[in-house]
Amino acid sequence: MRYFLALVLPPVAALIYGGIGAFLLNLILFVTGIGPWIHALLIVIKKDKMDMHQQMMHAMQQQSQLQMAQLQQQQMMMQQQMLNQSALPK
Repeated sequence: MRYFLALVLPPVAALIYGGIGAFLLNLILFVTGIGPWIHALLIVIKKDKMDMHQQMMHAMQQQSQLQMAQLQQQQMMMQQQMLNQSALPK
C-alpha cells in the first residue's frame, strides 16, 4: 500500500512517511516534473527499513529481558542450594 501511494500520489506519501520537509520537496519535484516518484519511493523504503529496525530492536530487548530473568532465577536457585548445603550437619 505504501509503494502504491508513493507511485500514485507521491506528495501525499512523502507527507505521511517523511514529514513536512519531505512533502514540500516532493511537491516542488511534482510541480516541476522531476521524478517525485523516485523521491517518494526512497522515503517509503527508508520508513520500511526503520520499522524493521525498530521491530528487531524490540525483539532483542525482549530476549535480553528474558535472559536476564532466567539468569536471576538460576542465581537464586544456586544461592538456595548453597544455603541448604551449609545448613546440613557435618
